[in-house]
Amino acid sequence: MTPRLAGRVALIAGAASGIGAAIAHRFRAEGAEVVALTRSIANGYGHHGVRANCLCPGWVRTPMSEAEVRVLAAARGVTTEAVWEELRARIATARAA
Repeated sequence: MTPRLAGRVALIAGAASGIGAAIAHRFRAEGAEVVALTRSIANGYGHHGVRANCLCPGWVRTPMSEAEVRVLAAARGVTTEAVWEELRARIATARAA
């Protein structure tokens, strides 16, 4: 009989993980790796009672996201606040973290 393990694994990756983009490509690729690792753990050890979950929070106002929003705003010819407003409209809570 296979021994039953018990445990939980919680990982964090960005909501844009796995979405290709010219900006923040390294960050997004690393997030995709975390999501893939989570799936591997869930598939490989789920039958042993190990639960794996990956939390993928959306937009958080950090220096990195502010830089990305500035690039988007410049490319569109709009203000950074207009871009933030567009992003907030896509979020269920209508706000960035």
